[in-house]
Amino acid sequence: MGYDALNLGDMEFFGGRAVIRRMNEVANFSLISSNVHSAASLWEPYVIKEIDGIRVAIMGLLSPHFPIKESIASVETPRVSLKRFMEDLKEKADIFVLLSHMGEESTLDLVQEIPGIDIAVIGYKTKNPVGGERVADTLVIRLGTKGENIGVIDMEWDAGQKGIADIAHEIHPLDKDIPNDTGIIEVIEEFNRDINTWRDEEYRKKQVQSQDMKALVERGLKMTPEEFHEFFREEMQKGEDIRP
Repeated sequence: MGYDALNLGDMEFFGGRAVIRRMNEVANFSLISSNVHSAASLWEPYVIKEIDGIRVAIMGLLSPHFPIKESIASVETPRVSLKRFMEDLKEKADIFVLLSHMGEESTLDLVQEIPGIDIAVIGYKTKNPVGGERVADTLVIRLGTKGENIGVIDMEWDAGQKGIADIAHEIHPLDKDIPNDTGIIEVIEEFNRDINTWRDEEYRKKQVQSQDMKALVERGLKMTPEEFHEFFREEMQKGEDIRP
């Protein structure tokens, strides 16, 4: 689909660095997060894409309320990060796009407090229906979750004023009327095969453990109290848990 950037969300960070490394291996676009920092350098704080001579800065924010392990990364207050990057990039970009994984209320507060954001895309659960609206000088787009919709934004650029002359948007549901992408289907099927293999292996392990436990219980029922006490002591010394 021609992605330029992906704002990392809580689920990516919950998966740990291995998941993000794998994403870097297969993605032909930038992974970004403006307020999540790590010495591992697995993502960028922002990207600047030049399109027909117009410089578009894309930033991404994650809510600090998600419990990210400090061993993976540290989360900075979104307001602090956004203010810093808006100041640093004001001479380097013409259009500013914010990808938000913070929820609607926090995103609206930020775009009203910090000027200069042209487009804010909320890719997290919102109370209001999917759509767009003007908030201060920002076009705020709510796309819903789980890839349910795709937003299309058309902008008219005023070269003389070096600013956006007009902007409009459309929301398209990704329903059954949209044909499946065969490449994505292949990726999903491979992922499901890996998950099923892992699930089968874990199920077999639990079956073996259950059978071992059943054998221990049957053995214990045939013992005298003295024999069971000695058996229990020996097993505990091995560091094995024989509780039914």
